Amino acid sequence: MGLVIYKFLINGLNYITGIAGSNLTNSEQITHNIDLYFRGILVLFAALPDTTIQLASFDGLIQVYRTCFAITVVFIIPILMIRRYSTYNKSTKIFLLFYLMSLLSTTYICIFGTFMSEDLAGARYLLIIQFFAVILSVCYVVDKINKFNKWYVICIIAALVVPILSSSYINSNIKTIYSLDSSKHLIKNEHPKKGLIKFLEENELSYGYASYWNAGVSTIISNNKVFVAGISLPDMKPNYLLSSEKWYYPSTYQGETFILLEQAEKESINLNGLNNKLGEPKKILTYQGYTIIVYDFNIASKLPGWPMNAGESISIPGADLPSVAELKEDGIRRISSDDNFSGIFTFGPYVRLVEGQYKIKLHYNTNSFENKWDIGYSDGVNWVQLDGGILKADQSVLETDLRIDNSNKSYQIEVRTFFSNKGELTVDNLEIIKVS
Repeated sequence: MGLVIYKFLINGLNYITGIAGSNLTNSEQITHNIDLYFRGILVLFAALPDTTIQLASFDGLIQVYRTCFAITVVFIIPILMIRRYSTYNKSTKIFLLFYLMSLLSTTYICIFGTFMSEDLAGARYLLIIQFFAVILSVCYVVDKINKFNKWYVICIIAALVVPILSSSYINSNIKTIYSLDSSKHLIKNEHPKKGLIKFLEENELSYGYASYWNAGVSTIISNNKVFVAGISLPDMKPNYLLSSEKWYYPSTYQGETFILLEQAEKESINLNGLNNKLGEPKKILTYQGYTIIVYDFNIASKLPGWPMNAGESISIPGADLPSVAELKEDGIRRISSDDNFSGIFTFGPYVRLVEGQYKIKLHYNTNSFENKWDIGYSDGVNWVQLDGGILKADQSVLETDLRIDNSNKSYQIEVRTFFSNKGELTVDNLEIIKVS
């Protein structure tokens, strides 16, 4: 349902990646994830113990009550309902089973996955559990009320439940949206990014790129008037989570584009390296802690790892490829036997290519037939080689074909060169050309 709503709010959304951080965690982290999981549930019910509160105080008793309430609603009531499963109607049975499946699957992902964070931001993944648990508890309580049929029982239950929900995770976030003015009238607060959107519109900026948490929300708040696609930082590559590949094609938008950066993000990227790829920006704007770098073209056309149409290509200087060797004074990526090194010389550029046929061209120079190359990717455990061979001394350009299909399109492709500590090896340039 959330994906349907999100797709409705953002134009062109059609590409959903799997669960973020879905790799299996290590055994040492599992115990810690269990702790984060239960703390996350308590956060949703505003029941996370506060060590500054006295246990014997009124606030302390309320805190304990909230904790008991959370455990009861999420775990105890569903267990009680399972024990009386045959007594419920068909709709309640289906909903109970759906809740249990949601609880078990979410619990499995949280405990054995790798995305639960120390700041408990991952608690939002448990919201669906809180939502269904409360509804399920209402079903249970209503069944009990029908047996008592006393108005004061309803009042007691309401008195016990309403204060908990009024201080829950959902309500605390609603308070950032709505508040009371001096006359005690309910008003809607202006979203913090409204001013930023207005600033972008005033500067006639309508298409840009930003980190995940600044991209989608900016697009939604502006009602798609300012379209911001998500990118990962500091590597400046598309973030395909809740996005569309179409957003990142150079042909999708022609004209000025911008990169929106928070201060910490700006400090994390290599601005000189960015200028080497994109050239000097048209202008740099600032707004309340944000830096907006503006270019008079779509930056997707010059950044490696972005989708390409047939006939398009990217060119990466050897100097921009990661390497174990320092750049020489002339800016060339060169190594020789004088450096007393053997092993991987250059690697990267870690590009995630869309499905299609590509041609890879590596421009190099060597005077030895013992230096090698390969192309492939890491699947998280092993290196998967797609091609490889000798860097021949009687050639200066290596050409090879590369097919990207459904089996490898999710991985970041590398072209690696290996130095044998014999002779000399220079890597001048790497080209990736989309053939079809």
